[in-house]
Amino acid sequence: MELDSIIDMLRQTLAASPTSFEAAANWSADRMPESWIVACLMQACQEVGIAAMPEVRARHDLERFESGGKVITLENVPALKAGAKIDLFLGEQSSLPGKLRLRVAMEIKGPKSPWEQFHLDIERLRHFRSVISSKDQAVIFAYVSCPLLETEREEDARKLVQHTRMKLSQFRVSSARQSTDGARRARVYMHIIHGTK
Repeated sequence: MELDSIIDMLRQTLAASPTSFEAAANWSADRMPESWIVACLMQACQEVGIAAMPEVRARHDLERFESGGKVITLENVPALKAGAKIDLFLGEQSSLPGKLRLRVAMEIKGPKSPWEQFHLDIERLRHFRSVISSKDQAVIFAYVSCPLLETEREEDARKLVQHTRMKLSQFRVSSARQSTDGARRARVYMHIIHGTK
């Protein structure tokens, strides 16, 4: 599958996650945990034949993946702490026996995520980018807000900029589906650290 198609599928799934949470939980998406977003992404990947592994542990799980024909190890990413986890890896069959070819490494934040963690997740991904050796692989940070009114979305975007230490123009911003109350809409913010621009 082409990388642009994978990224588009991820964006569409992220955009649908607040309304699917509201439908499943019969509760406002402001209570939506990161684990729901990850589960939605994993299901979407399964439907198109891409393997999805959540909570990839630096010490134990990195070696299940390869990039450019080389196994990814903790030693390849010295700035990544041994106890670190990355929220989601997407992979496809590799020519290396027993390995998956990494397509996307992703950190995901949702409405319940503490703002203080956003910058740390982006830094972790920037360190991880050093092992990516192909243009058809991506490293992505994504944030899905809860459904907000327009004025609330502006404040939420201000907080995102403040806590990521980035500019809003560095994110691909898209609106999620309209919430069940009809007046609020969530936003999806994707920052592609490595991959197609």
